[in-house]
Amino acid sequence: MANHTPVETTQWVAEALRKTDEVSNVDVLDDQVLRVERTKYAPFVAGIVSKTRVHADDIRPLVESTHGVEIIANVPKEAVWTGDAIRLAQNNSVATGVFGDLYRVLGESNVRGFQQREIAFIERGLRQHDRVTSFERDYDKVYRLSRKGGLPDLTAAMLNEYELTTDHIRTARDRYGKFDVAVNTNPNGTITRSALDAANAMGIEILKWGPFFGRINKK
Repeated sequence: MANHTPVETTQWVAEALRKTDEVSNVDVLDDQVLRVERTKYAPFVAGIVSKTRVHADDIRPLVESTHGVEIIANVPKEAVWTGDAIRLAQNNSVATGVFGDLYRVLGESNVRGFQQREIAFIERGLRQHDRVTSFERDYDKVYRLSRKGGLPDLTAAMLNEYELTTDHIRTARDRYGKFDVAVNTNPNGTITRSALDAANAMGIEILKWGPFFGRINKK
């Protein structure tokens, strides 16, 4: 959908949602705003963007819209939400996500409180770690951790992959820039030898979720 206008993208999303049994009606309220009526829960209002990198200025009109946007979905696959955009939405109690999350919130009574399952898992773990004093998302998959005991901040790219490969590491570096650790958050995931070699050449550690918790305690 990257080559389509905002109006065309919003219309496309509206048509897709209308085909869902859980949706009784979809109204296009504005160029990038939909009102979705559901069969089980109250209607909600969604903002639609189509950007390879979503910045705060891309969503500010939706966050400030008089339509009362409750969730903003970015349509393109392999896109990036920047930290400034995520924080702007969070500070205004607006959920963020991808196109598929519009289907997921159909079964949620509190759309504004929606959080992707993987993100909820990661942030619950970070909140419960004794050494972590706070954390912030630099990007949708990159967290900056502040730690106790004079330890420096630690940046971690959270990559949920069944098999973490060299391409995943190189793609993450291209998308997000420098980070300290790549974490495979998939509980059944593996890490290839070539990925470890590539990461080592870039000065990046690769760890699974459990060992990463131990890494947080170290300088």
